[in-house]
Amino acid sequence: MVSMTSATTGVGGVVGVDPDALRRFRFAISRAAHPDYPRLAVERGWSGTTQIRVFVDNDVVRSVSVGRSSGYAMLDARAEEIIGRAARATPIPQPLQGREFVVDLPVEFKLDNRLDEE
Repeated sequence: MVSMTSATTGVGGVVGVDPDALRRFRFAISRAAHPDYPRLAVERGWSGTTQIRVFVDNDVVRSVSVGRSSGYAMLDARAEEIIGRAARATPIPQPLQGREFVVDLPVEFKLDNRLDEE
């Protein structure tokens, strides 16, 4: 299972930027993201959370990078790809247009090892 969280991380330190608009933007990116778990990572039992940082300037996603690693380069690269694609496809809310800001989004790669019990 891969999950996107819309926790409150990633809005600090930006003066004069509407925090509600930032939350809406983060949520919209989360909804637009279509996460998938790399098959090799599943086979090897890898799991973890990658924090992805999105830098937006003047209505353009300027960079998408790993802010905190899951400990697995493959999971980090997949998270960066997922969020980058979603962030570039998500419209910038009007209160954020023309602004410079950063949002952080966690992508959690979690194996569900529960066995179905009857």
